[in-house]
Amino acid sequence: FLELRSYTVGELRRLLHDNIFTGWPIVTNMEDKFLAGYIARSELRQALDLAEKNALVDNYTKCYFSAEVDDPEPYVDLRPWMDTTPTQVTP
Repeated sequence: FLELRSYTVGELRRLLHDNIFTGWPIVTNMEDKFLAGYIARSELRQALDLAEKNALVDNYTKCYFSAEVDDPEPYVDLRPWMDTTPTQVTP
């Protein structure tokens, strides 16, 4: 799971490197785990690749899955890459 909190570009690159998952559910927090969306591995990689073409983006740049951002620094908005359509999970 990924939470609706900030991650750095470096943290998300490490996540891609260290895991073989095809994507991650995005939840409000780890306690409630209300599903906010899903991001596929390929979408996350493409979003980070595109963001890193900007000279203001480095490994310490924050990335957000939420519209509620109060950050004066440059950041990466991952909402366009996130699938927010209802998802059904069955055992």
